[in-house]
Amino acid sequence: MRRAAALLLLANVLALPQLGEAKPRFFVYLRAVKEQVNTRCKLASQARALVKKLLAKDPTITLDLGAPMPKSKKALAKLLAAKKLRGYGIVFRITRCKHSLNPPAKGRRAKVLMVEVGSALDAETIPSGQLALAGIGAGQVGTEVSRIRKEELASLRADALEVAAKQSVARFITNLGSRRSHPPSKRRRRR
Repeated sequence: MRRAAALLLLANVLALPQLGEAKPRFFVYLRAVKEQVNTRCKLASQARALVKKLLAKDPTITLDLGAPMPKSKKALAKLLAAKKLRGYGIVFRITRCKHSLNPPAKGRRAKVLMVEVGSALDAETIPSGQLALAGIGAGQVGTEVSRIRKEELASLRADALEVAAKQSVARFITNLGSRRSHPPSKRRRRR
């Protein structure tokens, strides 16, 4: 009897859809990755791949529509409505990239190389183009060095970029989740 009940329970659990799988609610299109004029780190190509990877991890976000991107705004709006998605076009900006060689910590001989990268993510609604959301982030990493090597500096910049991008994308996703699914009613509340 217990065995039959256990088998029945197992069959019911297997028949249920996966609880962890969420249906995408948002379409996100990465329009551009820009570096500010004063940053000379050349991190744009790394940032593009990293941001796409971070956005793809979220189950409520899809990065492709399953069809070619329509050229006209009306066709895009129609496609998004048919798939029941809200669209956002994002621009990822690297706002700050600098490094410094600090004196050694007390009791140490090696100097400390610190790298700081700042980022911002701006989102516009698709197809209207109105500024909707933003996310900012900053990453700072350091290591002990005797002198600055190009390879080490590039590795630290990549690590700091990853920290900053994770923060920016996490704040963007948090803001996405907190947005209302429908606009507030126009009726005034009674007092």
